[in-house]
Amino acid sequence: HKENDDEEEKNGYEFLPVFYSRVFGQSWIFFGDSPDVQNKDSKYAVKVFAKDMHGKDPVNDRQFKMCALWCGKNTGEITGIFVDTDEEEEIKFAEQVIREKKNLKDLDEFLKSFRTAPQSSL
Repeated sequence: HKENDDEEEKNGYEFLPVFYSRVFGQSWIFFGDSPDVQNKDSKYAVKVFAKDMHGKDPVNDRQFKMCALWCGKNTGEITGIFVDTDEEEEIKFAEQVIREKKNLKDLDEFLKSFRTAPQSSL
């Protein structure tokens, strides 16, 4: 409903969309919305970051973590966040990013430990 969409845009989510997986020792969580970024007229972009973890066992230990942010191309307003993590602190942070409608520039400190991952054209 359009009324609900307008209300959520002004006041945040009444019910925060969240998707997650905890399979084979690899956990990820996604909060928010992932608007279309493939359309050339899209107002949104997705930015992907990676962090090397240097696990000792390539089968059982994490080798890297990923973070993807869906945000406004011109505004930097974050609409969705995907974090490849099982750490409670990072999960709470990801939720806070969406609930508080953070901007990409607000995440400088968080993203310092990540490197920008190569972008692919899908």
